[in-house]
Amino acid sequence: METNHFGRIINHSKSKKRINIAPRVVVVKSKPHVVFFAIKEIRRCAELLYDYGERRSHVVRDMPWLMK
Repeated sequence: METNHFGRIINHSKSKKRINIAPRVVVVKSKPHVVFFAIKEIRRCAELLYDYGERRSHVVRDMPWLMK
């Protein structure tokens, strides 16, 4: 286990072929939570990937890996 902050081990990919999870907001006791659901089968120890969705030009300029 790398960390107790599980969201930290979810990585970015723009490739629709590689993305294997999708975020959704789930409300529990009137409090919203971001929950990630598998959108395809995920093998044990596979990297968890989703598209962060950041497209603002000034952000992408400073973080070009967002376009990969």
